[in-house]
Amino acid sequence: MILSKQWQLFKERFLLNEVAFESADLFKQRIQPRTIITDVKIVQPFSEVGELEKLLLGKPGQFYARQGMTAENIFGHQLVEAEAGYVHEKNQNPHDVLSANLFPSGMSAIESLIRYMIRDIPHNKRAKLSFLQANTLYYNSSIALSQIASQDFGINPAIKVDITNPSEIEKKLQQNKGKIIAIFYETVSNPLMEYANTKIIAQIAKKYNVPVIVDNTFLTPYLLQPFSMGADFVVHSLTKYANGYCDSLGGAVIGPKEEMIKLRDLQRTTGAVMQSPEIIGNFSHRFAQLPNRMDKHILYAQSFNDFLISMDKYIENVNFPQLTDSRYNSPGAVMSFVLNGNSDEEKKLHEARLMQYLIQHPDGPIKYQVSLGEEKHLMFGESTYGKNTAMPPGLVRFAVGRNPSARNCFDFLRNAFGYSFKK
Repeated sequence: MILSKQWQLFKERFLLNEVAFESADLFKQRIQPRTIITDVKIVQPFSEVGELEKLLLGKPGQFYARQGMTAENIFGHQLVEAEAGYVHEKNQNPHDVLSANLFPSGMSAIESLIRYMIRDIPHNKRAKLSFLQANTLYYNSSIALSQIASQDFGINPAIKVDITNPSEIEKKLQQNKGKIIAIFYETVSNPLMEYANTKIIAQIAKKYNVPVIVDNTFLTPYLLQPFSMGADFVVHSLTKYANGYCDSLGGAVIGPKEEMIKLRDLQRTTGAVMQSPEIIGNFSHRFAQLPNRMDKHILYAQSFNDFLISMDKYIENVNFPQLTDSRYNSPGAVMSFVLNGNSDEEKKLHEARLMQYLIQHPDGPIKYQVSLGEEKHLMFGESTYGKNTAMPPGLVRFAVGRNPSARNCFDFLRNAFGYSFKK
């Protein structure tokens, strides 16, 4: 996909930003909803005879939620402000060039964007094309880029690359010149926490006219803004930090406005839209509180990191890189660690015992559970959940929550590790 010259010009002149993050207070002001969402009807009356045709041809307005609704416009405005509101300081309006589309889940957002980027490619030319993806990627994202993209859309499975190695990225793009649809990766990989430097990746991708898609779910725009580093599309699972309470699914794609309008046409046909203005209103309200929640998440995450490093009797290494490109140099509130062991089997045994301890203490402060971004602290054994996992033996992902405080969990973890390593 070749993005418009208008987009490229705006990105290079205004979105690319070497200035330090704007203050947290200013960020909070930018992401407040313009109005409270109260209209929760999914169908709106027409105001004139024949209006439906005009709306379908692009006249502003709503008549049916699958076509768009006011609630989406309000929340979408917040998302664009969060990702690119800093350009206001350059006397530019980000909403002239960027917009946000909402989806019923993060994976729906990713799959729909993949489908959209392939849709206009003639079938007889698809067999030579593929996405370039990070070696380490959320399992279902990898499935979408490989198996689904290949079986359903007729392109090659995604080519994998060490996204932390610029020379490897350039090598893959050179070897497959003209055959890469887009580069897809996470700002920090799930669950190994490998950091991908979007500034460097975007500079390389520009030479080959390849769009850059960044999944920024783990860091959120509060900690890192990929557009300021050269990204073309940013995707989120809103289910996680944007929501903050793990009680609603949602996803978003933020990108060039002209592409988002076309993507919306696809959504209208496939039905990959948020189901309720009421749910969107809830997201909008909670997203406005994102900085307050994230401040607590990352404060506790740093405390847990320091504690886990001190547990070298039980832990081989902790994956929690300090990022010079992010606010507070924070890698977010997800980390992973590898348990000690004399063999892969022993590491897996310790991992399984640690998960068993969490199961046996359902009232404890840490839960054996997937996901992230909610109030609770969540741990998940990455190499013991199934036979097909390719994760390192003994790898545990830890999604730090907001309650209870980190310090109140240390004794619990000491006991959990002691149980995991008992003879």
